[in-house]
Amino acid sequence: MADSVNIELYDKIVDNAAMTRMYEDGLHDKVSGLYDDHDSRMANIIGNANKGKLSAAEQAAIDLEFVNHTSNLYVTSSRDLLSYAKNNISFMADTMKSKVGKLFAVDTPYRIADDIVLSKPLYEDMTLSMGWRGISESERKRLDQVIRAGFAKGMSLDDIALAVRRGNVSKISRNQASGLVRTALTSVGAQTDQQVYEANSKILQGYQYIAVLDSRTTQICASRDGHIYPVTDKIHLPPAHWWCRSKTIPIVKKYD
Repeated sequence: MADSVNIELYDKIVDNAAMTRMYEDGLHDKVSGLYDDHDSRMANIIGNANKGKLSAAEQAAIDLEFVNHTSNLYVTSSRDLLSYAKNNISFMADTMKSKVGKLFAVDTPYRIADDIVLSKPLYEDMTLSMGWRGISESERKRLDQVIRAGFAKGMSLDDIALAVRRGNVSKISRNQASGLVRTALTSVGAQTDQQVYEANSKILQGYQYIAVLDSRTTQICASRDGHIYPVTDKIHLPPAHWWCRSKTIPIVKKYD
């Protein structure tokens, strides 16, 4: 009977994975909007500069814009990720209760660990704030390169501002931001699921690694797909790489 329960858990949890993509799409849209506003403000600072060059005050304004933009990205993403964490932990606990609640008392970790989103590394040693800061620092360097190159080619500040407004400077940042959103959601999902597994470890054999198998699947996720790991094993929790889409499901012990 445990086998049938595990199949039911698998089906319901995998079906719910579509909800994660909805969270991702919503957060991606918010981040994209922040980048649109950021590009516009940056272009205005550059385009309104006097005498065809950037003054110390305008350089300071650019620095402040990057600080505020990074803060906006962090606040927006952390708020959405915390909401996702709370919903995900409730979903996993409720799903287990619906399948084995009549035989076992399933515990729900009511204390949602904010440090999963705000402090714990999402991938390797990188936290959410470190991720956004790194993306912004790289963009700041690219902006400096574009400005210097523009001056060297004799471009006007209006032309340089137009290049910024069209997203040429932040194009790489936007792609990196999409990767951070995907990786963060995968990490938060896996870590909150893990909280439920640990709270109910007495009835679990472990967790099973589930990869999305398609043309974009990496070798590491394909090799882990279907493997069952002990609840105490955190090394094999997703994300296994940047842009990882994998997740885990609980494996219930045989009733006897």
